[in-house]
Amino acid sequence: MHLLDMIRARFVTKGVMEAGIPPEERPAGLHFDPDLIRFHLATFSDLPQDVAAAEKIRTFLTHPLSLQTGARDGAAQLVADWPVDGEALRKLLDVLLADLSRMLYIEAAAQRPGVAGIRLLAEPGMSDPVVLELTRRDAHGLGPGVYPLSAVPINPRAGQRAGFYVRVVQKGSGG
Repeated sequence: MHLLDMIRARFVTKGVMEAGIPPEERPAGLHFDPDLIRFHLATFSDLPQDVAAAEKIRTFLTHPLSLQTGARDGAAQLVADWPVDGEALRKLLDVLLADLSRMLYIEAAAQRPGVAGIRLLAEPGMSDPVVLELTRRDAHGLGPGVYPLSAVPINPRAGQRAGFYVRVVQKGSGG
C-alpha cells in the first residue's frame, strides 16, 4: 500500500476529507472540458481513442468524489468493467486530476475578493521551454507569469502533468 493510500484510508473514513464543507454546499458534479480529455487521451495509444472512452473518463472526472478517489483507485474502478490497460489509464487520470485540481483552485480564487490573477510557477527541475516561457511571460502587465483569471493557460504538455503550479496574486501585491 502506498503512503497516500494509507493516509486516505485512515482519514476518509473519519470524514476529514469533507470537513468544513456542509453536504448542501458540496457540488453534485464537476465540470470537465471534453476537449482537454481528448488532448491528453491522444497521447495514450494503449487506450481507446473513441468518443465512448472519452465519455467514460469524463463521467469519472465529473463525479464529486473523483479527486478524493484518486487516479489509482479511479483506474481500478474503471478497469473492473472496461478491458483497458490499467497502468496507462492510471497515468492519464493522474494528469487529468491534476488539471482538475488546478481548475478548481482557479475557480475558487475567482470567489475571493481582491484577486488580481494567478501566477504560474515552474515545478522544481522543470526544463520544458514552453512551461518556462509561460512562467516568465508578462503578457497582461501583471508581472512575470501572472495571468488574469480569464486567461490562465491550460496544461500545454499533452499526456503529462503541466510542469507548473499556480498561486493567487492579490491586487496591490506587485504581481
